[in-house]
Amino acid sequence: MSYAEAGGYRAGGAPVRAAATKFDVMYPANGDSEAAALYLREIYRGRDVQPKIDEFEKVPLAKRTEDKQLERQLEMKYKMSMGRETTATEEGGVLEQFLICESDRNDWLGGSVFRTTKFDDFKGIDAVLEWDEADRFGRYPRLLVDYTTSQLPERVAQKKEKLVHGGRVEYFRSPFELDEDDVEKEFSLYDMPVVILGIEKTFMPKIAGMAKSQEKGRVIRDGKKVVDIKQQAFSEHPLQILLLEQAIAQVDVQVRAAAARLLNLEKTIGDREAASTLDALRFRIGGGRVTASEIIDMLKRIEPNLHAYQEKNKDNDVVRSHVTSTIPKWENVAAVYQLLTEKMGDVQAKKNADQLLAARAWRNASVTHKLLTRV
Repeated sequence: MSYAEAGGYRAGGAPVRAAATKFDVMYPANGDSEAAALYLREIYRGRDVQPKIDEFEKVPLAKRTEDKQLERQLEMKYKMSMGRETTATEEGGVLEQFLICESDRNDWLGGSVFRTTKFDDFKGIDAVLEWDEADRFGRYPRLLVDYTTSQLPERVAQKKEKLVHGGRVEYFRSPFELDEDDVEKEFSLYDMPVVILGIEKTFMPKIAGMAKSQEKGRVIRDGKKVVDIKQQAFSEHPLQILLLEQAIAQVDVQVRAAAARLLNLEKTIGDREAASTLDALRFRIGGGRVTASEIIDMLKRIEPNLHAYQEKNKDNDVVRSHVTSTIPKWENVAAVYQLLTEKMGDVQAKKNADQLLAARAWRNASVTHKLLTRV
C-alpha cells in the first residue's frame, strides 16, 4: 500500500493541524500513526542502508558464513515472535530508521552514527556512535545504541540490563580510525557502554508534520522516486534534547560503575597519590555525595598514574584484567559522558525557545522517555 492510499486518502486531504509550536503540527491531521509511518518510510527509503556481513572481507570466510546462517535464524525467530504485530513492528522500524538518520544528518548527539549489520541488530545493537576526538582523549570514544518505541516497563527494564553488562558489536567499521592500508578500520567492539534511546510511535504524526513542512520535491533513491526533505529539517528538534537526556542519564550510571571497578586498584597501584585519590573517591561514592562529572574530575588528576600502572603491569597476569579492560573501559565511558554533556550544553546555549518549549511538552507526554531516564 502506498502513502497516498493509506495516508493522503485516509486523512481526507485535510491540511495540517495548528499547534502550540511548529514541532506539534501533525500529518496526517487525524493523527494516524500508521499513515505517518508510510509517509516517513518513503522519505527515508534508501537512506538507512545496513552494511552486509560479506562487506567485511578481512573477517575469515568461515566465520562470515557461520554468522550469516545465524543471522537468518535470528531473523526468522524475530518474525515469529512478532506474530500478528506486523504493522506495529513496521512502524517501530520506520521510527528507528528516522532516529538513526537524523541523529547522524543533524548531529543530534555529537558523534558519527554507524548503522550495524542485521546480525548485530538482531543481537540488540542498532548503531554505534563514534566521536573524532582521539587527539583529545587518546582514543576514539564509542557508544552502542539500541532504539526502542516500547512503553512497557518490563520490556524497557529488560533492555536496560545492557547498561550493567555492556554490549558488543561483531562487525564495525570506523569512519575515523584507519588501518595499515589507510582505509576505514574494521574490527569488533566488546564490553562497550550502551544506551537505550527512543520515543513511542504516537509521536510519529508530529514527526511527519515537521517533515511535510520541509519537503523540497522528489528525488530518485533506491530506484524509486521519493519525497525529499531539507537537510536541516530536524536540526533543532525537541527529540534531540530528549535523546541527549536519555543518553546522559544512562551513561551517568555507567560512569559510576566503571569508577567503582577502578577502586579495586587502590591496594595494588603502588602509588600513594593515586591510592589516596581512590580512597577519597570510595568514601564519596559510598556516601552518595558525588556527581559523574566530579568523579571524572577526580580521576583525571591521577590519569598519568593509571597509565604508568598500565605500562608497568602490561605483562602481569595477576592484574591483566585491569590493564586490558578496566582502565580503557573507564577512559572510554568518561569521554562519552563528557562529550554528551558538552553537546547538551551547546544545545541549551542556543536558547531556541520553540525547541525548548516543545521538548518540555514532549518530555511530559512521553512514557517511553520517562522509563528511559529513570535509572
